[in-house]
Amino acid sequence: MLEPTYRQAMSHAWHLVWRDKILWIFGLLSIFIGQFGLSNFIGQLIFLSDTSAIRAPYGWWLGSWSLFRVSGATQVVGIVWLALVVLVLGVALILLAVAAQGGLIDAAAQGFKNRTRPTMMKAWQKGVKHFWRLLVLNVAQRLLLGIILVAAVFFLINISPDRALGFLATVLALMAGALLALGVSAVAAYAAGFIVEDERTFFGAIGAGWKLFDRHLLVSLELSIILLGLNWALVAVIFLGSFVVLLPAVLIWLLAGATGLIGLAAAGLGLALSLFILLVVVAGAIFNAFTTCAWMYLFMKMRREGMASRLLHYARKMVGK
Repeated sequence: MLEPTYRQAMSHAWHLVWRDKILWIFGLLSIFIGQFGLSNFIGQLIFLSDTSAIRAPYGWWLGSWSLFRVSGATQVVGIVWLALVVLVLGVALILLAVAAQGGLIDAAAQGFKNRTRPTMMKAWQKGVKHFWRLLVLNVAQRLLLGIILVAAVFFLINISPDRALGFLATVLALMAGALLALGVSAVAAYAAGFIVEDERTFFGAIGAGWKLFDRHLLVSLELSIILLGLNWALVAVIFLGSFVVLLPAVLIWLLAGATGLIGLAAAGLGLALSLFILLVVVAGAIFNAFTTCAWMYLFMKMRREGMASRLLHYARKMVGK
């Protein structure tokens, strides 16, 4: 049996995403419930480990409490109405995101398995069919990751002031938190595959996902690290791309400065913001679809053929020398 490589996984995932543009739509909608892997957890951990990042929003809410004080029935009705609108929009967004995640998983699996172009309607119907199990799976994943995140941040904030001991404790805490988060994220990704492709029950999919993760722990870790690195590369691409999309606006601003037309300056600002938002949306949609496809490629290979860790492969080669 030939071992599939990560280069093959990345290549197949990218080929599928670039060939079938409907995956971009699923990727855009499902991005609201996060990506598979460590990217979301690491980003939140870095943000929350800074105590100023925790205290600033808290202080803002306390300082802005007067904004939420009501003095009449009209304000009460307005606030309740606004809360209902936000609630309805939030529920609709969750419905779309979870169904799109199921559709994206099915489209990726069909693309890899049958080598056919997935149809949007069939993939969407598959996602809707498994909505409740996927929703419960996502909620359980977020709760577990939240517990791990809070525990890691609490430990980092209250770490020993001793420099040597503090550094060692920080490294161990980050490693422990990342490994636990990896386990939760990988099991959730594999369980989602079992739910959509094998019609497993919720607990049956969790059990099967855990067994798959247990047999391929290093492979799951390696894939998460690779995708985490690509996630940071995406941030760099968006940062550089922001300068490119700013060029048309700069030309308009120069023209506005030469003519003295304030309206042109406002149009340039609107164009710059629109192009930047478009860049972020398209890049995020493509990358989320690519990430899901990469996980599903390995999921199908692990389940049917097995997949050996490349770290172990290189280690054995070194020992053999």
